[in-house]
Amino acid sequence: MWKVPAIVTVVLLLSSVVVPSALIYAEPGGNSDQALKRFVVVLKDGEHPSELAKSHQVEKLRQYSHALNGLAVSASSSQIEKIRNDPRVLFVEEDKVFTIFSQSLPTGINRIDADLNAISNIDGVNDSLDIDIAIIDTGIDPNHPDLNVAGGVNYVNSAPNGWVDGHGHGTHVAGTVAASDNGIGVVGVAPDARVWAIKVLDDNGSGSLIDIIQGIDYVTAYHSIFDVANLSLGGSGYDDGNCGYSNFDSLHRAICQSVSKGIVYVVAAGNSASDAANSIPASYDEVITVSAVADFDGAPGGNGSPTCRTDVDDTLADFSNYGYDVDIAAPGVCILSSLPGGAYSSWSGTSMASPHVAGAAALYILENGAPIDQAGVEQVKQGLLDSAIPQSSPDGFTGDPDSYAEPLLYVGSPSSQEPIHDIAVTTIDAPIPVTQGEIVRIDVTVVNQGDFDETFDLTVTDETDAVTIATENSISLASGSISTLSYNWDTTLISGDHTISADSSVVNGETDTADNSKSMIVTIDELIHDVATMDINAPTTA
Repeated sequence: MWKVPAIVTVVLLLSSVVVPSALIYAEPGGNSDQALKRFVVVLKDGEHPSELAKSHQVEKLRQYSHALNGLAVSASSSQIEKIRNDPRVLFVEEDKVFTIFSQSLPTGINRIDADLNAISNIDGVNDSLDIDIAIIDTGIDPNHPDLNVAGGVNYVNSAPNGWVDGHGHGTHVAGTVAASDNGIGVVGVAPDARVWAIKVLDDNGSGSLIDIIQGIDYVTAYHSIFDVANLSLGGSGYDDGNCGYSNFDSLHRAICQSVSKGIVYVVAAGNSASDAANSIPASYDEVITVSAVADFDGAPGGNGSPTCRTDVDDTLADFSNYGYDVDIAAPGVCILSSLPGGAYSSWSGTSMASPHVAGAAALYILENGAPIDQAGVEQVKQGLLDSAIPQSSPDGFTGDPDSYAEPLLYVGSPSSQEPIHDIAVTTIDAPIPVTQGEIVRIDVTVVNQGDFDETFDLTVTDETDAVTIATENSISLASGSISTLSYNWDTTLISGDHTISADSSVVNGETDTADNSKSMIVTIDELIHDVATMDINAPTTA
């Protein structure tokens, strides 16, 4: 068994902050020089937080010793300016508000084939997984029958019940990560893995920078226990490419230090349908950033009908952030998971996509070993990307507005399905109607839906007259690739309705032949020879 970290409850006597539900980021505090505001002070290595607070006569709210060497203080503008100029200080950052990113066999678990993974084969028995995952969120319901809650800590002053979830968001996230395979409720990606409630957000779903860093500091202190941490929250900011030293970002610095201890951070991309580069921690290179895909039926193909909200099946969710900083996509629309009180409900958001990847990271670690440093964390990220489904694949998704095509998470065992040969004819297209005598262009689109690079033949036929329009042999197409082939059809001697078809044939034999043919009807208007006298004119007298 793992060593159990100590349970610590921290209560701050601060006035409550009311945050509108649409708010992503705010800076608390007044405008007067004497008004007290809250700040994170990052110190140089070897300096002592308590000594700095004492020498400047400011209230110490938090002390960080593992993810940061520093403290959070309550200070006036004049006091903080003196602290900023203290030679013991690296930088100072004013406190910020962060909020959550959320708007049977769950469809998300089904879509990524978590029930087919090599580590935990979901087969109706409880396959408890020996790994610890930190849910840095609103807390978790410790009595939910579908969750293996190992413990928690509370860093929110207004939480009357300690780290117990009074909102629901953290419990929902925990269920997607690790709900037990016990025959009730739902099943998580990593069934019955131990989840820990790191409560940094209040019962309204918002929290401060100083509390979130305290949560990360705690996880870092127990890096020998925690392997994965999920952060389905965010605020405004950007990645300076220097772990926060250049733009004075204390959250970035804390996460970099935590990652260097071998902890994998999985974070939500954000729900503003904009570039994730403007959100933190989503923009950080050191984390795994997750966008959300709408999937209503747990299967590829775009055939699912909307359930709890309006969106399009197998597309990037209409609320999801996107961009270069997004690493991978996962289902995030109408995700069924656990709620406090033993309940279940379907929620949507990149908050719901991120825990799919956190669970997948746990499975990868169980199979390949726990990372001990940043290089190991990068290996986990690359392992998830290597097994993911390319966005352009028939099993992928569409609707990504940028040129950075993050793949779709997949955790099914490679041996769970036999490799197939499958060239599919997806469309055949020609202009309608056609005038007799035209040279008509016929476009045929084919997709290699199989697991091998293929060589195949294609035949286009006029079924009505039983005439071959074109035949092309030994066409090469890589696995997952799409190609459109064009052929000319001379209609000089034909007219009326003609059915034309396109048929593919894999040279090495095709596993799935149900989709290797498409046809359409083309109407050819017959030419008419007709000279008509339209009028005759002459003078009425001569």
